[in-house]
Amino acid sequence: MALYLQVSNSLSQLAKRLCTNLQSQSNEVFQPYYIITQTEGMNNWLKIQMAECMGIAANYRFLKPNDIIFEVYQLLGGKYSRTMSPEHLSWIFYRILNDREFLSAFPDIAAYYQHGSDREVKRFALAAKVADLIDQYQIYRPEMIGEWNESAPGDVRSGEWQKYLWTRARLLMQDNIPDRTLMGQYILQAIRKGQNTNALQARMPGIHIFGLSVITSYHLSLFSALSPYVDFYFYILNPAPSEYWFEDRTERQLAFLKKKGLVPADQEASGNPLLTSWGRLIQNTFSLFFQHDELINSYEEAKTEEPGDASLLQCLQQDIFYNRDHTERKRLSVEQLTDGSVTINACYTPAREVEALYNYLVYLIDQKKEKLSARDVVVMVTDIDTYAPYIRAVFNNAPYIFPYTIADESFAASDSITNALQAVLKISRQNFKAEEVLQLLDSAYIRKRFGITDTALLRKVTGRANIRFGMDGDRDDDTVYVSWKYGMERIMYSLCIGGQEEFVDEKGESYYPLDLVEGHASSEIIRFYHFIEVLIDAVKERDRHRTVQEWVSYVEAVLMNLIFESGEEPDEDHAALLKELEKYNELNGVVTEPVSYEVFSHSFIGRLSSISRSSSFIAGGITFCSLIPMRSIPFRVVALLGLNYDKFPRKENPVGFSLMEKEKRKGDRNIKENDKHLFLETLLSARDYFYISYIGQNVKDNTVLPPSALVDELIDYIEAGIEETERHSVSLTTRQPLHSFSTKYKTGDPRLYNYLDAVPEEITNDVLVKKDPGATLSDVSADSFIAFFRNPFKGYYHDVLGVYYRTEDILLSDTEIFDLGGLEKWQLKQVLLHHDTDAVSGLKEKLVKTGGLPLKNMAGIALESAELEVSPVRKLMREFTDGVKESVPEIEVLLDSITVRGTLPGVYGDKLVYVSWSKSEGKYLQDAYLRYLLARAGGVADEVYFISAHKNIACRGTHLTKEEAIRRLNELVLLYIQGHEEILAWYPDFEIQPQKIVQLTDDDLMNVAEKKLNSYSIPCNDPYILKEYGKGFFQREGISERYKNAAAYLLAPLTEIFPEYFK
Repeated sequence: MALYLQVSNSLSQLAKRLCTNLQSQSNEVFQPYYIITQTEGMNNWLKIQMAECMGIAANYRFLKPNDIIFEVYQLLGGKYSRTMSPEHLSWIFYRILNDREFLSAFPDIAAYYQHGSDREVKRFALAAKVADLIDQYQIYRPEMIGEWNESAPGDVRSGEWQKYLWTRARLLMQDNIPDRTLMGQYILQAIRKGQNTNALQARMPGIHIFGLSVITSYHLSLFSALSPYVDFYFYILNPAPSEYWFEDRTERQLAFLKKKGLVPADQEASGNPLLTSWGRLIQNTFSLFFQHDELINSYEEAKTEEPGDASLLQCLQQDIFYNRDHTERKRLSVEQLTDGSVTINACYTPAREVEALYNYLVYLIDQKKEKLSARDVVVMVTDIDTYAPYIRAVFNNAPYIFPYTIADESFAASDSITNALQAVLKISRQNFKAEEVLQLLDSAYIRKRFGITDTALLRKVTGRANIRFGMDGDRDDDTVYVSWKYGMERIMYSLCIGGQEEFVDEKGESYYPLDLVEGHASSEIIRFYHFIEVLIDAVKERDRHRTVQEWVSYVEAVLMNLIFESGEEPDEDHAALLKELEKYNELNGVVTEPVSYEVFSHSFIGRLSSISRSSSFIAGGITFCSLIPMRSIPFRVVALLGLNYDKFPRKENPVGFSLMEKEKRKGDRNIKENDKHLFLETLLSARDYFYISYIGQNVKDNTVLPPSALVDELIDYIEAGIEETERHSVSLTTRQPLHSFSTKYKTGDPRLYNYLDAVPEEITNDVLVKKDPGATLSDVSADSFIAFFRNPFKGYYHDVLGVYYRTEDILLSDTEIFDLGGLEKWQLKQVLLHHDTDAVSGLKEKLVKTGGLPLKNMAGIALESAELEVSPVRKLMREFTDGVKESVPEIEVLLDSITVRGTLPGVYGDKLVYVSWSKSEGKYLQDAYLRYLLARAGGVADEVYFISAHKNIACRGTHLTKEEAIRRLNELVLLYIQGHEEILAWYPDFEIQPQKIVQLTDDDLMNVAEKKLNSYSIPCNDPYILKEYGKGFFQREGISERYKNAAAYLLAPLTEIFPEYFK
């Protein structure tokens, strides 16, 4: 039995050596092989390699270094049946931090968490941080923990509060904390005594440690002590296996050592600058190895794979393989720099990074003629949860389909049970708002649990019920009327009794039901009501303190009542969630103190966020995964996304009270050095192509942003290998345009290519044939017909292009009404218009309860202000309506090319009345004219009246016969059809006076458009006309003639129909 150190620059060669050693181990049939790795991705890759090499891969146990120590501990007769995680330890520390002894001994520490409404959460956060540190101490400072284990709380000196927490915790647990240092000591003692070593030798003859680039002295010392009984095989990557480079220093390191006088002043940096800069982690690891004579003597170089020099990527890898310095390195040619083996893209956004990557992969197949399988490609990203939605959006909708899988994505970032549970647990009394609650229904699991299918309907109903925030609200400030309880009661009464008249229940509470549809919608609303009731009960259950075990039971109840349907087949997500809950149950009997929901949720939601999918690595197709160490498995194409200057390498944020910071040691955890090593590993693992992208330009102001410092180092190294006279002719970084449809892709630049708008050959031309607009215009609603002429630009974008710019609020409001907006004021005026002045004051209560007015005192102010405007208009209208009530008749007008159907509001007997509250009345006059044509053609009104609140006049329209109305409508239909073939040159908001239209020139129209659409004082917010204005619509030759042609049918008739208005 011994230690074996086998080294290569190739992971594939190390895997072959592993297979050879496994075959020679000759285990019994049911005896497992123990393989130590650090990631699930490495496990999956090794299974494939072993199956290919040996024909089968079975009975292997993949463990992490800490796991194998615990396995050995148990085989040697250790008493602990489980290990104590930092999460468990944090709850014990949470309890101790509140003890009177700790508060009096360490008042400075206690002052941090003793004050404020969130003091309990702060106490737990501190406990969790200390627990994580002590978990590190056990690995990186085992001798310190060993010294603490010999002490009692009374032996602790002033300022040693972490030591106090540990010793106190051991006392509370009565020496039942499964401490790693005690396990290590037990293993060493058992070996010295020969205790159970025969069983260990029989059960675990060999342990294979594969691909670890980081190993601690704690693990290495135990492995060395166990080596007389167990064979330990280390399979370690060494980028330059034939060179001794472990003592090489970078120029920066040498400068520091020279300053300290530790090296001669004339000593120069040796070795390859990339290797020495990024390989410090490997140097530290081999430094630990070489502290053991057995490992030095067993150092064996496995078969290596010498890189070629045909491409830029191979030249870089070869320089590293031979550890060449700047004098020996390969000189690079312009052809090699442009061979595409190393590609660096600077993009504006993560979405553009993913689009550029997609284009690159298609380019390799299309132009480079590479025979690539999707399994040949791995894409590593700095933040997989950020990039995952863009990956799905681009790769699921691109013209050429690549199969892919996303590994490492946290369950909480996708539509999963974990995500749904996390969202429910974050809902509280304070944020029980309309939008937050409705967003819970974005989860397919919650919708399925309650049988909800139409979330758009529920959003509409919630908005109409004036539900904004709060479960119950308060009567003192009228917020009861914007609460969920009051709003849902209104909705349910609407289904039961219908109508809009006031209803008083048995408790004396009055409601104004909504006018809701019946049938399927009723069932949907009832299911929604049930969901809200269950959710409110779940939130109210959090008010009292509970033990940790009781909170686990609460979470399980929430899971079953709101998310996971009983009897449903569990999946990976559900299993991982139950496993996390089980960990809390292990605290039973250890932590019995009741805690608030805020403390428990702080712990549990944090745990939920860390659960991720790792089984998808190399599960088929292109693998998208996180940038994590020890995952640099060989692929033909290796891509890195998100290498921004502030994202990679990650910055070290040491805890101020970490005892390891006082005395740093070789081998201590260092995130920055880990990331440097990862970048080196990744560069070397690329077989044919190495792709990098980063956010290189600010999307707001177009300023240039630098890449990661490691990318800069790589670029500098490459440029240093080019002849100085040729450096200016080649740029290594390609700056991608802001949009995928940019014209820059059509300039002929060979580095800018775009396949996102390509049409795959298998798609037939029939799919691409533009539909004939006339074929879809046979049946038009009255509202759509009128709205089209109000904004032909918007109509064309909607009806022809299918493009919708949503300018209305998509999210539900979560605040009460403080001030009425333009639409709300218009609606209020329309309501007041049909009520007598004496009845206006009685409307206040109804309008407050239905959301038509602000709450409390602001309601009266808003009502009085609106009544001042409405009163003179009401007087004008009643002069010719003679007390006749408004009707909304249905119409059906058969014209030459289309049929117009719909309803026409504002009909009083045989009169059509149109009221305008605006100062700019051009489009409202046009609306009144079009409505009158439809009313006459439909036979529902003979006369038309246009009431202008701004001018305080009522204009009686000129009478038209039914035949004349139909003739005019047929002319407008031709204009309507024309406007669906190309955008109709007409915009009533330009407010061009009828008498000026005849002399209108192209320049005049352009000036009008410029003034209306490019005004800083009154900015235009119509995205449809602004889009066309930016594309030069009003700069087209002859545009004024087209505009005058439309005005002949839409503007000129207004002076004829409403002559009084234009006097």
